[in-house]
Amino acid sequence: MSIAQEYGIRPDHIGLHTYDLDRSAKWFERLFGFKLTLPIPLPPGHFPRASFYVLGDFYFEIYEVQNARPFNMTDFDKRIGMKFATLAVTDYKGWVDMAKADSEVEFIEETEGRCYIKDLNGNIYSVMDDP
Repeated sequence: MSIAQEYGIRPDHIGLHTYDLDRSAKWFERLFGFKLTLPIPLPPGHFPRASFYVLGDFYFEIYEVQNARPFNMTDFDKRIGMKFATLAVTDYKGWVDMAKADSEVEFIEETEGRCYIKDLNGNIYSVMDDP
């Protein structure tokens, strides 16, 4: 039995920072189908707002941060922390065509069956073909 099976370990969610929670939520819903599950109540003095967004069994926890600096691609190979999150798409070509028509999607790199895009805050996502 694996450690994951023995202890019931599974992926749950990723936490992200954004400049604009409402705009980012619309971006994730429009491109990937994530839906708001609940706003996160925060104590005074913490982030202004935060919410959970879900797709199947996977969640994004998004925090609105004021005065943060954007992600810098020149530091991509030098920074510590998450480099990218990967989402698998069964209709990859259809998804790419839809995403390319969206003015708020920046394609960084495309290869056969995989692309890398940046969200509104500069976070990177790998989208791969899942036939």
